[in-house]
Amino acid sequence: KTNKVNLLACPDDGVTVLHDAVFNNHLAVVKLLTQAGDLDLLQAKTALGKTAGQLAKTNVMSQFINSELKQLQTAHDQENTLRPSQQAYDKLLSRNRRKYYIPMQECEQYLFYISLLVQVYIREHTLIWNNAFISNGKKLCTNCIVDAGCVEKFSQHLANLERHVKLMSGKQNLSQLCQLYITSMKLCISFSYVIQEDVL
Repeated sequence: KTNKVNLLACPDDGVTVLHDAVFNNHLAVVKLLTQAGDLDLLQAKTALGKTAGQLAKTNVMSQFINSELKQLQTAHDQENTLRPSQQAYDKLLSRNRRKYYIPMQECEQYLFYISLLVQVYIREHTLIWNNAFISNGKKLCTNCIVDAGCVEKFSQHLANLERHVKLMSGKQNLSQLCQLYITSMKLCISFSYVIQEDVL
C-alpha cells in the first residue's frame, strides 16, 4: 500500500515540484505532474506570487500549461454547476425565514419523468453506437465517442441527482419509489455497457 504524495508540499519559498519542473523546462515531468495533480497545483503560487505557468521559458511549455489550466478550470466550473452548494439550496427553499421543501410525492413524479428520459436516451445511444460500429468496423464515429464519454460519467450524474432530490425534499432517506427510479436508471446504463461489450 502506498500513500498519495502531496504535490503541493513545498519549502518556505512556495516552490512546488511543478514550479521546479516548469522552470527547468522538463516537459515530460510537467505532463506527469499535471495528470496526477489538479487545479490547485496549477494555481499554486510561490512566495513571490508566481504560478507555474508564469515560470515557463518556452512557448511550448507555456501553451501546454495554459491548455491544462483551461481544461481543469472548465471541469471545475462544470462540477460546481452540477453540484450547487448547501447555501444555494437554503436560499432557494427559504421564504420568510422558513424552509419550504418539495413534497416526496412530487419528487417521485420528478424522478419518474427523468427515468423515462434516461431510458429514451440510452435506447437511442445504443442504436447509434451499434450503427456506427457496423458502418465503421472497429472504429467509432466522433459523435459516438463524445456520446460514450457522457455515458461514462452517468454514475456521477446520478449521484448528483440523488443529492439534489434529498436536499429539495429535506429528507436524508428517499422513499422506496424514488430509490426504485434511481436504481432503474443505474440498471439501464449497465445494460447499455453489456450490449456494447457483446458487440465488441
